[in-house]
Amino acid sequence: MPPGLPANPVDPFRRVARTALAIGAAGSLALMTYAGRHNPSIVLIVLFIGWVSSPFVALAIADRWAKHWQPALRAAFYGVMLAVSLGSLLVYVFDALRPRPQAAFFYVLVPPSCWIIGGAVLGIAALLARRPRVQ
Repeated sequence: MPPGLPANPVDPFRRVARTALAIGAAGSLALMTYAGRHNPSIVLIVLFIGWVSSPFVALAIADRWAKHWQPALRAAFYGVMLAVSLGSLLVYVFDALRPRPQAAFFYVLVPPSCWIIGGAVLGIAALLARRPRVQ
């Protein structure tokens, strides 16, 4: 391998995915706080902070183990990190620009959607990574 190139081509993708995850989490929480600015219940705001941040926290924890996974599975995982970050921000920005009477709708819907879609993508990637290669 030539000097200066990473040992694994997936590793630079990890840096991008981790940065996107941090930006996605911060942006999502900021937009959620903005949407709930008129809510007088501190308990409800704290519960929503936990709910909205849950996909980001789970992905950050899983990232600690991902460096031991096969390259194809890691690439799929980093793709999920990017998709969750970008998708969440897009939905929350849409909600901020076009407020609805039920402000909590997207903030209740997006986290479980991230869990389900991310789990499905990683499950499929894990199954495909286990299949023997036909040469």
